[in-house]
Amino acid sequence: MLNKEKEYKMLVERRKNAIFPEGLKNPSEIEGGIYDSEDHIGPWSKWQGNLNADIMLVGQDWGSEKYYLDYKGNHKDDSITNSRMKEAFELIGIEVGYPSSPNRDAPCFFTNVVLGLKEGNKSNPIKAKWVKEHAEEFLKPTIEIVNPKIIITLGKPAYESVAGIYGLQKENLAEIINKNPFKLSHDKLLFAMYHCSPLGCINRTWEQQKQDWIKIKEYL
Repeated sequence: MLNKEKEYKMLVERRKNAIFPEGLKNPSEIEGGIYDSEDHIGPWSKWQGNLNADIMLVGQDWGSEKYYLDYKGNHKDDSITNSRMKEAFELIGIEVGYPSSPNRDAPCFFTNVVLGLKEGNKSNPIKAKWVKEHAEEFLKPTIEIVNPKIIITLGKPAYESVAGIYGLQKENLAEIINKNPFKLSHDKLLFAMYHCSPLGCINRTWEQQKQDWIKIKEYL
C-alpha cells in the first residue's frame, strides 16, 4: 500500500502531464515548467501543503497565465486574498505565515478546484465544466490523500465542487452560510464560505466573513 507522500507525488505528476481544456494552461506548460518544478498539486499548495493537515482550504482557481508569469509562479504576500487568509486563520488560532515565509507546522493544506491558469484577466470567470472535471480528477483524490477533518470552501464553485463529490444538495451560498458546518462523513465537516476577494465581499463584507470564520474555532 502506498503512503501519502507517494500517492500525492503520483497525483502531482498526473496533473503536470494533464492536457487542460481550451482556455486553461497547465502550470507545467508555462516557460517549460520552470516555476512548477516542486511537487505541489497547484501553486497555492506551495504556501500550505501539509499532507497530514486537519484543515483543507479549497479556493476557486489560482489566477491567470499572465499573473503566474509576472510573479514567477509565486504569491504576493500583500494581495488582498492572501492577507485576509492569514487573518482568517489567526481568528481560529492558526498561524499560517506568509506565502514567502510559510509556517510549515500549520495543520493546513491549501488548494484550488481549477488547477489550470486562465487565459486573459485573472478575474475572468471559470467554466462549470472546468470545475466539474477538476473536482473529480484532482480535488477528490487530494481530499482522499490528505483526509482532513475540516474542509473550508471559498465561493460558489469551490462549495459546489465539494458538494458534488459528497452528494450534497447544491444551495445558494446566501442560504447555506448560517447552516455551517455540514457533515460530510463521520469524521469530516464542511464550512462553506464566501470568497474573501473584493468581488466576494460585495455579497458579504469582510467583517461579516470574519464572524463566519470564528465559528470554526469551536470545532477544532
